[in-house]
Amino acid sequence: MAIDSVALYTGRRRAQPVKPDIRARYDAASDSVEFQNYWANVDAYDADSANSKGVRQKLVKRSRYEAGSNGYADGIAQTHANFLVGLGPTLSVKTGDRSLNQRINAEWRKWSKAIQLRRKLWTAAHAKLVDGESFGIATANPSVDHPVKLDVIMIECDQVTTPYVPYRREGVIDGVTFDQYGNPLIYDILPQHPGSQWAVYWQDPKPVAARYVLHWFHCRRPQQHRGVPECKSTMQVGASSRRWREATVSAAETAASFAALLYTEMPPGDAEPVAPFSTLEIERRMMAALPMGYKAEQMQAQHPNASYDSFNRAQIAELARPKNMPYNMAACDSSQSNYASGRLDFQPYFTGVDIERADCEDCVLDKLFKQWWREAALVFGFGDPRDVPEHQWDWPNHPVADVGTEASATNVKLRNGTLTLRQVYADAGDDYDEAVETMARDYGVSVEKIKETLLLANFNATNQIGSIAQADVQRDVAQTNAQSRAATQKPPQQPQAVEACDCESESMTASIQAGECTKWITYGTGTDDEGNRTGGRKMCLDSDGNIAKGGPKSLSGKPFAKLGQLFKKINNNPAAHQARFERAVKQNAQEFGMTPEQYKEIGDELWNEELGRHRERERAKQYARKVIGITQADIDRWENAGLDYTSRQEKLRGFDEYASMVAQQFPELGIDPNDAEAEVWDLVKEGVTPPPSKNSDEYHRKIAEFVSTMQRGGNRQRTAEEEAERQRWQDVEFGHPDNPRDIKGKSE
Repeated sequence: MAIDSVALYTGRRRAQPVKPDIRARYDAASDSVEFQNYWANVDAYDADSANSKGVRQKLVKRSRYEAGSNGYADGIAQTHANFLVGLGPTLSVKTGDRSLNQRINAEWRKWSKAIQLRRKLWTAAHAKLVDGESFGIATANPSVDHPVKLDVIMIECDQVTTPYVPYRREGVIDGVTFDQYGNPLIYDILPQHPGSQWAVYWQDPKPVAARYVLHWFHCRRPQQHRGVPECKSTMQVGASSRRWREATVSAAETAASFAALLYTEMPPGDAEPVAPFSTLEIERRMMAALPMGYKAEQMQAQHPNASYDSFNRAQIAELARPKNMPYNMAACDSSQSNYASGRLDFQPYFTGVDIERADCEDCVLDKLFKQWWREAALVFGFGDPRDVPEHQWDWPNHPVADVGTEASATNVKLRNGTLTLRQVYADAGDDYDEAVETMARDYGVSVEKIKETLLLANFNATNQIGSIAQADVQRDVAQTNAQSRAATQKPPQQPQAVEACDCESESMTASIQAGECTKWITYGTGTDDEGNRTGGRKMCLDSDGNIAKGGPKSLSGKPFAKLGQLFKKINNNPAAHQARFERAVKQNAQEFGMTPEQYKEIGDELWNEELGRHRERERAKQYARKVIGITQADIDRWENAGLDYTSRQEKLRGFDEYASMVAQQFPELGIDPNDAEAEVWDLVKEGVTPPPSKNSDEYHRKIAEFVSTMQRGGNRQRTAEEEAERQRWQDVEFGHPDNPRDIKGKSE
C-alpha cells in the first residue's frame, strides 16, 4: 500500500479525483472486463489520420501479399475487375447533331484503342480493390498513334506520397494538398516507385495539378482523401484458412504414414517383447503373424477432416463479403445453388458494381474526357474546347445465366413500350444508329426500311399496325368520295352571294367607312333532292371582310374567313348549346300551338325513355364484350380480312352459346335467343355510342312525331296502349279530352 506523504505531514487526507460514473445503455459502450481487450485498439481519429501513411503502407503490403498467396483472394480481385470493367464503357455524345455525334464517338474509340484505355481501366479497378486506390496521370505522349497525343500513365499508390509532411499545416496530408473546401489542388508524385530498382534513397516529389490526376478510391468516411484496401476487414481470413488447410493435410499425411499400429492390453511380461516405436516394413498382398498378445489398428484422420469443406466455404464467403460478392462467384462453384438463388445472390453485388461504375465516371472518365475534348476539339474542329458536350457512358450489361428468360423479358418490355431499342443497344455497349446503318448495308435496304421492319417486329404482335393502316386507307377512301361528291354538286355550306344591299334598300357610296355594310351574302345554304338551293341566312360584310350585320350578335365585327372556327367555338360552349336548345323549343312549341314548358316536358319524357334504352343497350354491349371476349377492333380486323362470326377463330369458340346468353340476359333488346349470332355480332361491332342529345334534330323530330300522332289520334283506329297514352297526355298536358286540338291547356 502506498504511503501518502502529504497526509503524514498535515494529518489530513488528500482529496481524490472523482471518476465519472458511465451508465451506458448499450452493451458495446460498457467497460466490461470480458471485452476489454477486444476494444483495446479503438480510436477517435478522423479519416485521414486513421488512414495515415504508416497504416496504409502496412495494409497495402499485406493485401498484395494475400492476393498473391491466396488463390481465392486473387480470384475475387480478378473476377470483380472483370465484372466492373468488362470490355470497357462506350462514349455516347449528345450534341443534337447526329453526324457530329458519330464523328466524336468514332474518334474517341480510335484514341481509346491507341492508348489501351480498357486495359488501364481494368488495372485501375484491380488496384482499387487490392491497394484501396488507383492513380492515373493524364499527360502528353508523342508516341500515341492518334492525332490526339493525350495518354494516361498508371502509377501505384506508393508513388503518391510526401516524404516529410509539414507539421500542423492545414490542408496537407500525405501526397495531397487541398483548398479550404477540401478539394484536391496538388498531388505529390515521386519520379520513381519507392521500391523500384531505379529509385534512390531520397526523391523529391513533383507537384502535379489535380485536374491531370485520375484518383479512384472508395470513399467510406466524410473528409476521406486516401483509400485503403477494400478487403481489409477480412484480410486475416486467408491466413486462418491456410492454417486450417495445412492442419488438415498434415493430419491426412500422418494417418497415411502409419500403415498399422501394434498395441496390447496384456500385463507387462505376458506378451512377447517388442521394442517400443520400432518399425517393420510390410509388403503388399501378404499375410503376417503378429507377436503374441498384440493387435493391429489403422490410424484415422478424424480431425479436422470432417468439417474442412464447411469451414472452407464459410471462410471464402467471409473473404468476399466486403465486395457483396456471393459465394458461388467468389469460389467459382455453383454446385449447391439453383438458378433462383444464384440470381438473387447476384443482385446486391451488381448494385455495388453499378455504384462503382458511377464513381469511375465521376473520378476518371469525365475528367479524362474533358482533357481529351480540349485537344480533340482543336485537332478535328469539333467546337469550342472549353464547352464540353453532354455525354453519357454505356457500360456492358451484367451477364445472366438464363439468356432465354432475359431475352423474353426484354421482348415483352419492347412490345409494351417500357423499353426502347436504343436503350437495349446502349446496355449492350453498342450504338443504335450505327447498328441500324450496318443492318441496312448488310441487307441492301434503306435505313428507313430497317426501322420500319423493327417497328413491325416489336409492335405488330396482334396486327396493331395493320389495323392502323386499314383505318388510314378507309379515311383516305372517305376523303376521296367526299371530294368526288363535292365536284358533282354544290357544297352544302358554301356561302352564296346575293345582290349587294338591294334587300335592305341600302345604297352603295364611293366612300366606304370601316365597319360599314358593303356586301350582303347568304351562308349556310343547302340543296334539295332536285338541286335547288334552300335555307341559308343573310349576312353583310364590310370592306375588310368582317361581319357588319346579320348573323349572331357574338359574331359582329369578326372576320368572315374564320366563320367555321367561330361556329366551332360556339358549338363547344355549353351556354351556346343551351341557347340553341331554348330557341328550338320556342320555335317548335309555336308550331304545335303549345307553351315551351309543355314542349319541354314532353321532350324530357321522351328523352328519359331514349336515355334508358341507350344505357341498357350499352350495358348489353359491355356484357357481350366481357362474356364473349371480343371487341369492336377484333370484329373490324376480321371483317377487313373477309371473316365473320361463322369463321373458325380461337376467340369465337362457342359464339352461338354466348350470343344466346346475351339475348336472354337482355330481353328488352328483342333478340331471339335461338338465332342471336348475327344481331349480337352487330351489337358488339357497333362499339360505344354517345348518349342522345337534346340539341339533335333526331330528338326534336321524335317530339314532333309524338305530338302529331296525339293530334291526329281521332282520325284512325288506335290500339289500347296508344289510346291510354293519348288519354294520359290529354288529361295532364293538353286540356279537355273532348277537344284534343286545344293543346294550350284549360287555363285558356
